[in-house]
Amino acid sequence: MPIKWYKDDRQADGYVKVDIDTRTLSFFFKEHDPVLAAELTQYEQSFGEVADVFVPPPLSTEQEQAVGFDVIMKYIVAEKQKELQWNSSKQYHIDDVVYHSFKMWKATSNNSNNEPDDVPGDWEVVS
Repeated sequence: MPIKWYKDDRQADGYVKVDIDTRTLSFFFKEHDPVLAAELTQYEQSFGEVADVFVPPPLSTEQEQAVGFDVIMKYIVAEKQKELQWNSSKQYHIDDVVYHSFKMWKATSNNSNNEPDDVPGDWEVVS
């Protein structure tokens, strides 16, 4: 998904829009920017309420934007790793992807409770 939205943890009713394709951040308040507020509402209707994120100090220059973008992208990656964490109680299907032992794994067969490190026939490392 090329656009991610987060609540700005520094300010009440503050939000940040992360455009992954263009590597840009947009900071705004709902009541001051009705266009972005409408986009945010549409996003929340599709994906649920947005999460809080640590937002670096105000970013005005291009260099500050790049640094802020990298900070937020690290957060997004960590969030995705938690979401994809292998779980012994979950049923996995062919091509499901999990994060386990600092690696990404893809299921090569349907399985459950088969840890990727222990049952290599059911998993292959993808990164």
